[in-house]
Amino acid sequence: MAGKKEKRKLTLKDLLFLLCLLTTAWIFRWQVVQAVNISSSSMEPTLYGNEHGGDMVLLNKLAYKVGEPQRWDVIVFSHPDQGDNYIKRLVGLPGETLQIRNGDLYVDGIIRAKKIAVQQGLWISHYTGSRKDPQPLAKAWKSTGRGSVQIDAASFEVSSLEGSGLCGLATNSRPITDHARPVNLVGDLKVEFDAIALQDNTLVAGDILDNAVAYGFSLPVGSSEPARLLIDRQTVATFLDVHLEVGKRHHVVFEKVDGQMVLRVNGEEIAQHEIDTLGGALVRKTTSSGARIGIRGGQAKIDNVDVYRDIYYTNTDLDGNRHPNGIAQPYKIPNDQYFFMGDNSANSQDSRDWGCVSRDRLIGKAVFIFNRLQSL
Repeated sequence: MAGKKEKRKLTLKDLLFLLCLLTTAWIFRWQVVQAVNISSSSMEPTLYGNEHGGDMVLLNKLAYKVGEPQRWDVIVFSHPDQGDNYIKRLVGLPGETLQIRNGDLYVDGIIRAKKIAVQQGLWISHYTGSRKDPQPLAKAWKSTGRGSVQIDAASFEVSSLEGSGLCGLATNSRPITDHARPVNLVGDLKVEFDAIALQDNTLVAGDILDNAVAYGFSLPVGSSEPARLLIDRQTVATFLDVHLEVGKRHHVVFEKVDGQMVLRVNGEEIAQHEIDTLGGALVRKTTSSGARIGIRGGQAKIDNVDVYRDIYYTNTDLDGNRHPNGIAQPYKIPNDQYFFMGDNSANSQDSRDWGCVSRDRLIGKAVFIFNRLQSL
């Protein structure tokens, strides 16, 4: 009969190893990374608070010990007066002059476009026809132009005579607004859809309407005509060697956002144009907005239609009260200070209320959302 195996006693070496392991874990937890729970809705749609389950975010606490804060970083910092920790997006750097105009952020008098990766996380759905349970097209859209438009539940076929203008669908009278403050109409939109051209000499086209100004595009099918970006049907940019094929499905994405027009086909950016924002067209408050998609001449089928709106920066809170530092007028950021705002602008307390944040109060950069397995 085999004897019982003796239990191994902990040696001084084992205790020292455990002590080193716990010390390393403590240093890693408090000096390198940290998990942060999101409780409020001030950073939606980027981060969701307790009302939607509460995101859990990984914080890189070394980011600003070895590098510089960058505009659009999502940062945890301590409140300049109360000492509580907040998480917001960095929008203004030391020495810059900020101003909010018509929902957009201007830096030193020029509209500042968000980084592509940042912008993709900030689009908010207005209409969706691409999911398993799409919204009926007929309830959200109406036919427009001269030609034949046959609407199914989530797709439509359209045929149009050459030279007859855009024939297809337009968003109906439902306003495209900032949901937190519905009085704010949003003119920065994204439209995406799948198009199958059914014959040559068709132009797949569309536009985004902001204050009755049409920011549009056209894509030729089976012809030598160039792809175009247009403002009020006047060509502002042309692009050769971009043609759609008859009978083939093409995914089209068109954005008008932060003073830029961007056109993508099948995931590839094929056209971009900067709008002259100094002329004042985009500075005026948006009083009407919408979108149109369809064709100019020819025949095509269109489905998987989605419309998104951009976030809307505002100078007021949910009740319409102005923030003390609402930057409706140009606001100069002091040296070594940073200006923060929540992505859910109308429902966020941030630098517009209690001013800028000094560099020594920055705790770390949010880099990953645990529960959604998504990088920031």
